[in-house]
Amino acid sequence: WDDPPVTIFGRGAGARAAFVAAGLLPGRPLLYNGQEVESPQKLALFKREAVTWKQPRGDQARAFYAKVLHLARTEPSLLARDLTGVETSAPDDVIAYRRGDLLVLANARSRGLRVTVSGVNVRGAHDLLSSATQRGDTIALPAHGALVLKGTHAGDSPAP
Repeated sequence: WDDPPVTIFGRGAGARAAFVAAGLLPGRPLLYNGQEVESPQKLALFKREAVTWKQPRGDQARAFYAKVLHLARTEPSLLARDLTGVETSAPDDVIAYRRGDLLVLANARSRGLRVTVSGVNVRGAHDLLSSATQRGDTIALPAHGALVLKGTHAGDSPAP
């Protein structure tokens, strides 16, 4: 509540990765006033203040947050309450968990990473955020990047 997500998480990409990591957990996702346009305004609690909706790249941000919220409302694996932590080769850098046949990964760092996931076969999985297909066992996560891979399954995968 003391600062907007774009300030706390290092501008747009960090705020988006954090929203994917938190917004796809069991329960209802929460957007703060202006978060969907990545407004840097610091708004007081319990005081009516106008949000400056015209932000640079605000339309792109709004489309991204709408896509994540749509997934949270409609994706069958996200409607259940199940949640399983997942080990990666970068446990201090990547937030990783499973929800049914989905694997959620968020890079919490300002540098790109290449990671493997223990006990999950990701080859051929489809990213619901970008529509890309995972080609191999090593996942490339850009700085503050996030993936929601569908079609993952428990099985042999490379050890970290």
